[in-house]
Amino acid sequence: ISAEVLRGLLSFNGKSRLRRECLQILVKMINPLEFAALRQEFNKIDTDGSGTIEAHELRKAVQECGAIEMSDDSLNHILHEVDIAGTGIINYHEFLAATFNVDKYATRERIASLFQKFDIDGSHIITTTTLRDAFTKLGHNLTEQEVDEILDEHDIDHNRQIGFEEFRAMVLDHM
Repeated sequence: ISAEVLRGLLSFNGKSRLRRECLQILVKMINPLEFAALRQEFNKIDTDGSGTIEAHELRKAVQECGAIEMSDDSLNHILHEVDIAGTGIINYHEFLAATFNVDKYATRERIASLFQKFDIDGSHIITTTTLRDAFTKLGHNLTEQEVDEILDEHDIDHNRQIGFEEFRAMVLDHM
């Protein structure tokens, strides 16, 4: 495992739920050929060839990297953060979302397309209703509290809505 990939996995730790979901959608918008090097890194970690990274594979890869000592709790926390689907394993798109260079691939056009997935009523803002509905379409039913937490984190001007520039700042992690 390269130091760059390890940094990506470590830095993904603690990202917001909305940003994690957005990054996973964003990587699906990009030509897979652009991720050839990351595919090789994923395959190095996925030693059993299952198409997913399990806790023991991640642990082994970090140990072999030798860059840092990491406790089992820390590794499990990384696995939990990167595992957006909550399956207990990391799939390829989750791995990409955690490790790809967002600044390089998150063009204004791609962010606008991504914004539209959450602005499902076309009002040019993300509200509590559109946020909840968008997550439902993605297979996640959010509670009122979870919606409020997302808005509290990303609604910079505190108007209970997320506009495009607030959304763009969140995707690019410029908040």
